Amino acid sequence: MIDYEITEPALFIKKLEAIEKMIDEGWLQFGGRIRIVGLDPSRIAIFELIFGEEFIEIHEDDDISVPINIFDLSKIMVRLKTTETLRLVYDEETYRLKVIGKIKNRKKTFNIPAVDIATEEEPPIDKLLGMDLPALFWIEASDLKDMIADCEIYSECLDIKTGDNTIMFKADYPNADVTTEIEMEGVVEDIISSYSIRFLKIMVGCMIGSKLLIRYGAGKPMIIIDKMSEESRMLWFLAPRVVEADFPEDDDEF
Repeated sequence: MIDYEITEPALFIKKLEAIEKMIDEGWLQFGGRIRIVGLDPSRIAIFELIFGEEFIEIHEDDDISVPINIFDLSKIMVRLKTTETLRLVYDEETYRLKVIGKIKNRKKTFNIPAVDIATEEEPPIDKLLGMDLPALFWIEASDLKDMIADCEIYSECLDIKTGDNTIMFKADYPNADVTTEIEMEGVVEDIISSYSIRFLKIMVGCMIGSKLLIRYGAGKPMIIIDKMSEESRMLWFLAPRVVEADFPEDDDEF
C-alpha cells in the first residue's frame, strides 16, 4: 500500500498541467519520493518530475512503479487546483490510484486504474543525462520564455547559438527574421542547433521564477533542468529539429 501526502499541492498540480500538454501516459513511481517519467507519442520529448521528501509526507511506502494515464490524472488535478491537502493512495491488489483532496469543509476522492504500458518503453533517463552535450549555461526562466516568445512571431522552430559570452536565438520567416540574445559570461563554444518552439513553450511554461540549466549539442537533444531543491527537479529532453541553422558568419549582424 502507498499513502503519500503532498505538502505543496499547487506546485505539484502546476507541473502536471505542463506534462499533460505533451504526454498521454507514463510511470508514477514511489519509494521515498514521487517520480513521474514518460515520453510524448511522437517521441520528440521526454520528461522526468521528482518530488523529494521535503515536498511529501509518507504514511505508507513501498518501491512501486505504476503505469498511469497522465491525461486522466491531470484532469483530476484541474478539479483540485484550490485544494489545501493532496494525498495519493495506491492499492496493489486493486491496481487503483486514489487521489484525495480537501477544500475547506469539502473532501474529494477520485479513483483511476493503472494502465498497461510495456516496461521496456520507460525512457532511460540516466543514459540520456550522460550524453555529450557541450553547450551548457544557466538562464532565468523569465528570460528564456521571453526569447522564445520573440521567435514565435516568425516561425515554428528556432535556432540557438552559443559563443562569445552570448546566447542567441533566431527565427526566420520569408523576407523577415528575428534575433534575440542575452549576454552570459563563460559561454565560449560556437554551437548551433534547432528546436521546436511549441515544445519549448510547454516545457518552460510551468517554470516560474526558476533559474534553469540548459544543455545541448549541435544536432543533438536539448536538456532543460528546473532544480527545485537538492532532491526535487523537473527535466525535459527535446529532440532537435532537422533544419539547417542560418546564422550569418559575422556576429555583428546580431
